[in-house]
Amino acid sequence: MFAENLNQETTMTVEEEVKGFGNWYHKIDLGDGVYTPGGRNQSLTFDLYRDLLPKDLSGLTVLDLGANACGFSIEFARRGARVTAVESASRYVDQAKYVVQKLGMKDRVRIQQMDLFDVHELGEFDIVAYVGLSYHVDFPELAIAMLSNMCRHSLVTSTQTLPGGGLIMENRAKSKPGRKLNELYGYEPTEELYLSWLSKYGFKNPRLVSTAPHAGEDKRNKLGNRSYFFAEAGNGYTLPFKKKRNWLRTILKR
Repeated sequence: MFAENLNQETTMTVEEEVKGFGNWYHKIDLGDGVYTPGGRNQSLTFDLYRDLLPKDLSGLTVLDLGANACGFSIEFARRGARVTAVESASRYVDQAKYVVQKLGMKDRVRIQQMDLFDVHELGEFDIVAYVGLSYHVDFPELAIAMLSNMCRHSLVTSTQTLPGGGLIMENRAKSKPGRKLNELYGYEPTEELYLSWLSKYGFKNPRLVSTAPHAGEDKRNKLGNRSYFFAEAGNGYTLPFKKKRNWLRTILKR
């Protein structure tokens, strides 16, 4: 009975800690029946790629971009990978640090607070995860070009897509009445355009993995609200900013 009561007290303490971080986007199992109260269960997202990735990721390095609270990062870490989780928003960085510490994964998940177009400084990784971020970016094609130089094995990626075909894209704010054109609303391409970028910048065998909703996802954020892709690393694409570092900054300031 004492042990039971002690466990309940511990659980309540964790729940209170979680609430102290405000709103969460990721739903993460912290153990003892406690979950972070987000609507995005990244273990379901990982399941989309399970058969496309090695079962044992021991010895492999992963770059998780737009890591949020590290819901995706810990799925890679649980399978043995060493993960660098990149997030720009301070509140999500705080949540990520809490999750990683609570799950005892500080030795496997390194959290970096930085912007997307600074990550080329981190070097190469076996697997790059670029999920749920592309449609927040003003230069989504440039991001794919950059990542082609950082990926040694495979890329898992997703974006919200425009319906129909053709090589077109538009700013997300156009479909969000009353929203301003800002960094939160980048560009949505068609699936055809996104696949063409992957091919153009050296990724091999790019393919659409899924657009269908999956059981268990919160109604606010079904997996079906975006398109999920997978590609194998190729020879990369020679980027001007590898020799002229200011070139990238010049593009971004336009």
